[in-house]
Amino acid sequence: MTELKQVVQDYYLGIVPLLAVQKFYMGISPILVSLGYNPDAPVVLNKVTRT
Repeated sequence: MTELKQVVQDYYLGIVPLLAVQKFYMGISPILVSLGYNPDAPVVLNKVTRT
């Protein structure tokens, strides 16, 4: 049982930063839209690779 607790704790510590980043992006998107920006079409980033 102790090993299981350690695995769960390690997993939790590894996923916390990802959840924080997700929370940030969920919060910043409405702000960008209200300022007139399109978060799905950033000015300096092309989502299509040109070959």
